[in-house]
Amino acid sequence: MNTTNLIADYLIAGLVGILTIIVPYLLINPSYLYLILDNLKENNSIIIVLGLVIYTFGILYNQLSDIIENKFFKFFKNNFIQINEEKVKEKTNLDHHFALQFIVVNSESAYNYLSFRRTMVRILRTLLVSFCIFIFLHLIYSMFIHIFIHKLIFSIFNFLLIISILPLAFLTSKIVEKLYTGYYAAIINFVKVIETNKNHEIKN
Repeated sequence: MNTTNLIADYLIAGLVGILTIIVPYLLINPSYLYLILDNLKENNSIIIVLGLVIYTFGILYNQLSDIIENKFFKFFKNNFIQINEEKVKEKTNLDHHFALQFIVVNSESAYNYLSFRRTMVRILRTLLVSFCIFIFLHLIYSMFIHIFIHKLIFSIFNFLLIISILPLAFLTSKIVEKLYTGYYAAIINFVKVIETNKNHEIKN
């Protein structure tokens, strides 16, 4: 994967991850939102430090997303990733890792295209995982505050927001599945095209 794409992946993952942790609490106690915004306006150096924190956290959150994604699809008994990996091996006679390395060695433009597709997969995967974590954290925060700090008043807005996340998570999971399928299909096509070009060069 290109370094630029990788950095962008981690920054986006870190930003989404931090918002996933903070926003569920801000929905319960929004007063902290104004405090955060005021500090950012008054001290620009915080933005630089925050950028480093977001990037570092993005590396960890990306790994977490990978683990949770596997658990998510395994829970719903959706093994489309394994099916697509088997298709790559069946149609190219290469493991998908070796197929990708074959493309890297032989075609920089093909590899750049796959890097872009992989970036899209990572971003949507991160959103999918964040939707699931968002709902869980909002419930945990609400229970903790209600039991140990003060009683909470039922919020129709928060309830509707949580409910609306469920169809978004389902839609995102379908988009992620489609992106993965396209990614592996592209690997197969690139390997075949490269092999065809190599055979043509040998004949000539």
